[in-house]
Amino acid sequence: MNKTLLTGLALALAANVGAGERIERSIDCSGTPLIHVINAAGDIEITGATTDTCEIDASIGNRVQRLDIKERGDRIKIEVVYDSSKRRDSGTSLEIVVPRGVGLKVSATSADISVDGVNGGLSLQSVSGDVQVETRSNAIWASSTSGDVEVEGGSTDGKAELSSTSGSVEAFSLAGYLNASTVSGDIEVAESRLDTVKLNAVSGSIEVMEAVTPDVDLDAESVSGSIELSLHAGFSGRVDISTLTGGIDNCFGPKPVRTSRYGPGRTLNFEQGDGGKGRIRAGTVNGGVDLCMD
Repeated sequence: MNKTLLTGLALALAANVGAGERIERSIDCSGTPLIHVINAAGDIEITGATTDTCEIDASIGNRVQRLDIKERGDRIKIEVVYDSSKRRDSGTSLEIVVPRGVGLKVSATSADISVDGVNGGLSLQSVSGDVQVETRSNAIWASSTSGDVEVEGGSTDGKAELSSTSGSVEAFSLAGYLNASTVSGDIEVAESRLDTVKLNAVSGSIEVMEAVTPDVDLDAESVSGSIELSLHAGFSGRVDISTLTGGIDNCFGPKPVRTSRYGPGRTLNFEQGDGGKGRIRAGTVNGGVDLCMD
């Protein structure tokens, strides 16, 4: 086992490694606002702790040339460098402990990303892998091309942007602003305190449960999928809902009407409460819409 403590402003390490080798590194991360982690294949698990050091534990795959750790300006870059001439394997598993308040940028190709307890700004992207986050950060950007995205926050006012091309998106315990989208997959938002919500699914359902404030501004659109919205009991504002080939169920307020005497479309438009600033806009082409209150 190879364990090294690295300190100082001129941080640079290129560790030549062999397949199956396990490498441990301890890095002085005090005063570092951003850590960038790059791993093409395998797993990336990052945990926040009360510490001034970064602890890196890497289980090396057989295509790896080296593990690079470099300081660039005010950031530290940790990169697994692969030999493209070798046959693919299961990749490298990275387990990293960092200071809780640090910012993270994580880039993966065929790897799952897991982040727990890191509360600085988060930018997380996997091409083919799941992204799972538990954080109190007020700035979250998480994306996967082929994988699920799941974020659990600490109900701290902030901004979260979550997306998947082929996978589901789940958001819990968030507050402030949320923008979530998926091409092929479902969106679930729950147990949150959001005042601005934008949700878009091309082929998938959308569910919002106990997640919005009384004056929420919410947009939800699905091309092929149902939409289920449970509003705050004190919601006050405008509601506009439409569906082309599906029904609209409303447990309060008026009943929906047909858009045409002979066509299949339905709409529901009304004011709720005492003239509040809230706004609900929901529409689906092929699917129903359910509207109720918590």
